[in-house]
Amino acid sequence: MKTKQIFITFLIFLFLLGYYYIFEVKKKKEDIEKKESEERIFPELKKENVTEVFIKNENGKFLFKKVGADWKIFEPIHDFADNSAIDNIINAYANRKMIQKIDNPNLSDFGLTNTASVIETEIKTSDGKNLKLNIGDKNPTGIYTYILKPENPNIVYITDSDIKSWCEKKLFDYRYRYLLRLDENKVSKIEVNINDKEKKFILEKKADEWHLIQPIQDIARKDRVNSLISSFKTTMAKSMEEPTSINLKKYELLTPKEYIKFYEGDKEHIIYIGKSDKEKYSYFVRTNRIKEILEIPDYVYTNLTKAEDMRNKQIIIFEQEKVKKIEIKTGNKFIVAEKIKDKKGVENWEYKETQNIDKEQKKKISMWTVSSELFNSDYKEKIKEDEKVNEKEKYGFEKDDKYIRLFDGDNKVIGTVFIGKKVEGKEDIYVKVPERKEIYTIEARHINNMSLPDTEIK
Repeated sequence: MKTKQIFITFLIFLFLLGYYYIFEVKKKKEDIEKKESEERIFPELKKENVTEVFIKNENGKFLFKKVGADWKIFEPIHDFADNSAIDNIINAYANRKMIQKIDNPNLSDFGLTNTASVIETEIKTSDGKNLKLNIGDKNPTGIYTYILKPENPNIVYITDSDIKSWCEKKLFDYRYRYLLRLDENKVSKIEVNINDKEKKFILEKKADEWHLIQPIQDIARKDRVNSLISSFKTTMAKSMEEPTSINLKKYELLTPKEYIKFYEGDKEHIIYIGKSDKEKYSYFVRTNRIKEILEIPDYVYTNLTKAEDMRNKQIIIFEQEKVKKIEIKTGNKFIVAEKIKDKKGVENWEYKETQNIDKEQKKKISMWTVSSELFNSDYKEKIKEDEKVNEKEKYGFEKDDKYIRLFDGDNKVIGTVFIGKKVEGKEDIYVKVPERKEIYTIEARHINNMSLPDTEIK
């Protein structure tokens, strides 16, 4: 009987809990969402459905249309638009709330009379909506602005002022202002043709590897090539000017001799280098994508990497994220560590095996540092392996005495580095990579920074 009463009480509790959720929690949530929707300027607007944006402000008329995943300008020029600038306008349309409503207003009090200062906007959607909004003055504090739906001139609303900020811009602010518009993964060749001979080179991609073609032939550093592409792709113009004959002459862009060319399939992206302006820390350039003269930060040009520094001088050519296991041996001390993902998917190094390594020594060693130092170990001198040479005597190598070995996710060896002795009279050491059958000299600091036992180079 007692068990039956408990069961009935439990059922009543479940019923009350369900009632509370449906009629209190869920209904309250729905009421809040409904209230927030009703407070929005255009509650029926879905951002993903917007296909056109029109703006008329003191700077002119602007028409933007969605083409694929991008926004393009159709008036007053034809060009790509800054996607984020147009998205900000749409977000303001869709999300801004009507903070206050003013009935039967005197429109001139709010900057909404038919004058040039009124911003007229219109948005069209794929589901047939045509939404218009006029934007007037900001309120005295500048935090809010006055808006009006033209079809209902008897009501003025107050909303956040950022909607006015997004809609009062000049053509330059709405344009795609980046130097390059390309897919960096599809770039297959780069020509850097500038006056500084040390920075004049040609790079070519072969089977996912970058190679220097001129002035020397060698493997190129993939990360530095990617950095070169990225630096030009992500650089934004500081200003634009019309390419009149006066301006072209002024900025030395009539017949520019310096250029940087990126090949993307059958497309060529060319940046012509003109005059510098030291006071503005700028260079003036043109591209073959648009006709205007662009002002860009001077560091994009001045920081160009030398051809020699483009050479891949890594003693082991690898990508750090692909290293999944490290094996280290120094004398009688031995370490095996592996990258392990935690519950959140974050990779961390864990020791799998150690021999003759105490707790204090373990604390000093970071496998992230070991991988990083090897990645950044550029050789200073390259020496071909020679069977006639006593490597122990000349370079300090003892078979399987001191080495670092990297493995990938399939437990395949990426590369091995045998650690030798210090180069006489220099702060360098000898290392050997058996997979490449070569001996190198590198800066001793790379090994010292690893804090491995019995490897400090003095």
